[in-house]
Amino acid sequence: MTLLVAHRRNLPAELAETPTAYGIEMDIRSQGDRLVVTHEPFDQGVDFEEWLDAYAHAFLVANVKEEGLEQRVESALAARGIEEWAYLDQSFPFMIKTLRRGEDRCMVRVSEYESVRTALATQPRPRWVWLDSFTGALPPREDLAALASAGLKVMLVSPELQGRDPEPEVAGLRKALADAGLELDAVCTKRPALWG
Repeated sequence: MTLLVAHRRNLPAELAETPTAYGIEMDIRSQGDRLVVTHEPFDQGVDFEEWLDAYAHAFLVANVKEEGLEQRVESALAARGIEEWAYLDQSFPFMIKTLRRGEDRCMVRVSEYESVRTALATQPRPRWVWLDSFTGALPPREDLAALASAGLKVMLVSPELQGRDPEPEVAGLRKALADAGLELDAVCTKRPALWG
């Protein structure tokens, strides 16, 4: 079964509105010595600990908006017993640094601009692929099949996150992935009903 991940749920009230069976994608930054949840760089944001008080969901995608937050994030999650999570949008050097210290809950991006070959060559290997498309084109079938063979978990980015109407694309995306033998582990979306 494909996990539905609600995109950009940065406020405790948004968490309360989201079914706990869903995953959550959120944005994390620092503000002085505090971790804060916000997408925008100069917003006050919500204190990460306060945000975690409201979190009770199936999976957490921590979109790190600046480098060097990882170990503090991991400590906060571990203190609350949160084990189902992964980092998104780490710079490559910081992702490799995280992987080399033994933490594989990272997502490597694949898109028209970020190759499957790079994802498969990343060592140590991250647990997840963030499968994105800026134009609506997925990687070639053989590349998708290579991801499936490698045993990486795959989270698809729903088209609306890149400003496209998802309704005409969802069926085609499902077919292309199925034809390549790639079963989605998760979809990040603002419109879960399209994927449910």
